[in-house]
Amino acid sequence: MKKVGLIAFVLTIVFSSCSLQDSSLINDIISANKTAVTADALPENAKEELGINYFGTYIDEVFEAEGLGFEVLLSDELKVYFDKNGGCLNGTEKGKFKGKKRGDRKNGRRPHGDRGEAIDVSELPTAVTNYIRTNYTGVTIDRARTHPQRGYMVKLSSDVIVLFDIDGNFVEEHPFIYHHGNHIIIDIADLSTLITDYITATYPNATIKVAFEKEERILVGLEDNDDRLMLVFDKDGNFIEEKRCND
Repeated sequence: MKKVGLIAFVLTIVFSSCSLQDSSLINDIISANKTAVTADALPENAKEELGINYFGTYIDEVFEAEGLGFEVLLSDELKVYFDKNGGCLNGTEKGKFKGKKRGDRKNGRRPHGDRGEAIDVSELPTAVTNYIRTNYTGVTIDRARTHPQRGYMVKLSSDVIVLFDIDGNFVEEHPFIYHHGNHIIIDIADLSTLITDYITATYPNATIKVAFEKEERILVGLEDNDDRLMLVFDKDGNFIEEKRCND
C-alpha cells in the first residue's frame, strides 16, 4: 500500500459547539455502564447538531447510558455528549466543561468556551478565501469553523477539508473527512478486489473518495448520491460495518 506521510506541522483543532450544561450529567454518562449502539439510535436533533457543528468528521462509536444520554466518539477523537433527548452537553474527557456561563451570548451565538465555533463563510479571512480561490478551482466553500488560538477549518464542495492557522496560512488538507493522525492514507488503486467488488455490488452508484488504514482495519469513504459513508473492513478485506459521516 502506498502511504502518504503526514505534514510535519499538524494543526490540532478541538471544536465543540454544544451549549454548556450541568457537568454532573456528563460525569454520570462517562461513569455509567454503557451499551454500544448505532448512530441511528441518536435522537434527530443530536444528528443535526453533529452535522452542523462537527462537519467533516464521521461517527466512530456511539454508546448509550440508559436513562441518561449518549457518548459519541468522532473521527478526530473528540467525544461529544448528549442527554437522552438529544440535547448537546458541552464536554469531553480532555479539557471539559470550560466556557461561559449558560445563557451568555455574543453576537447572537451560543457560548462555545475555548473550543471554537461554526461561522458564516463570509467571516473567513481574505487570506483563507484567496488561497482556496487560487488552489481549488471550480469548488465552493460549504462550511467553516474557527478557533481563536488554533485557526480555521473549511469544508469545500468537493468534500475536501482544509485547515488554516489563525493568520489564515494554509496548514494541511484532508481528503473527504477530517481525521486524527492515526489514520494512514491508502492509495485507492491499492484496495483489494474483495473490497472494491463488495462496494460495486452493494453501492453500485457510489464513488470511492478516500481510503485509510487505522488499527489494522481499512476504512473507505464513499459518496453515494447525496450520502457520504465510511465503510469499515478488516485487514483481509471483509466488510465489518458502515459508519455515518457528519455533513
